[in-house]
Amino acid sequence: MEVLYVGSLKVDVDPKGQDDVSQLLLDRFKCVPAFLPPDILNKIYDGFCKQHLWPLFHYMLPFSTNHRGRFDRSLWEAYVAANKIFSQRFESVLRLADDWRVGELKQQFEGKTVLLGVNDMDVFKGVNLKLLAMEQMLKQHPKWQGRAVLVQITNPARGRGKDLEEIQAKIQESCKRINEAFGQPGCEPIVFIDRPVSLSERVAYYSVAECVVVTVVRDGMNLTPYEYIVCRQGVSDSEPSSESNGTKKSMLVVSEFIGCSPSLSGAIRVNPWNIESTSEAMNEAISMANAEKQLRHKNQLQNCSS
Repeated sequence: MEVLYVGSLKVDVDPKGQDDVSQLLLDRFKCVPAFLPPDILNKIYDGFCKQHLWPLFHYMLPFSTNHRGRFDRSLWEAYVAANKIFSQRFESVLRLADDWRVGELKQQFEGKTVLLGVNDMDVFKGVNLKLLAMEQMLKQHPKWQGRAVLVQITNPARGRGKDLEEIQAKIQESCKRINEAFGQPGCEPIVFIDRPVSLSERVAYYSVAECVVVTVVRDGMNLTPYEYIVCRQGVSDSEPSSESNGTKKSMLVVSEFIGCSPSLSGAIRVNPWNIESTSEAMNEAISMANAEKQLRHKNQLQNCSS
């Protein structure tokens, strides 16, 4: 795990030299500086932190009405400004730490349409039903052979039991059969990831996936569709919509047996036990025109916000 440190400097660096200083600190010390103007730096430490926060956190009340004991709004404004500068640097660090994994995935799946599943390993998640639907789609719509990839992220099982072992065996069998039947040089239609995946890596997969497929046979509140929608929205609403990089589009194929299904107005709902209809829903989701995908994304984003 790589650790990056974000902090401010006690010296004033000319704006023209800030990029060089930033690169030097990053290369030598894994540090990312947040450049604070001298007036803000003085006001937040000797001002707001020492005069207001420190006494407050030590349960000290002002004993007189002199200037030092009264609230100074300019110090508060400097404190807010400093926090905004830090938040912007943190955002840039997070982008550097990731949106690279995203680059790797885009290279790995270049020219491919990615469908994504994210589930725990248990008997209710319908992972094998999803694999069977993918197999059916490749049979019924040969145009997707060598072009469509289902990435299935499956968290390790939390318990044990005969039923769970049978499900795991079926999943492994399905993955092997589908990849042997439809795999092409440099492209296997099923990428099965059976290990814990960090949030940042999961976000990277959401970012490159054209569709998320949830085929649970029984579930309550499932956050995967909401995480996907938000990730596909991009970092901020100010970013322009782009059909080439997939932002501001999100397609969902969700089981009608999932608790959050009614709130996902833009999703395609399926009965996961019906392999044929789930297969057709997956084909519809990735074949749909971009304008329709963007409209569905907009509706789903509104539901997330509400």
